[in-house]
Amino acid sequence: MHLVLVNGANQARYLERQEGRPRWYTAQWNDDIHHCFHVLLTGEVEGYYADYREAPAAALGRCLAEGFAYQGERSEYQEGKNRVLR
Repeated sequence: MHLVLVNGANQARYLERQEGRPRWYTAQWNDDIHHCFHVLLTGEVEGYYADYREAPAAALGRCLAEGFAYQGERSEYQEGKNRVLR
């Protein structure tokens, strides 16, 4: 059985391992990757896709290289608030 975490704050700490096994969750859904692909494929940039409007390919590259596009940066969709990692 696998337990997948959905976490808008991109808190990878919930994927912590203990003796090689998941301590809490097995995997984490990555909205950043989904949103990057959605913007690139459809051109839609309204709502929560607004954060990926400027450079979706660069954001996708960051996701693939570092795990997430947003790592504490300002979010247009969230009224300028930082997407805080805890």
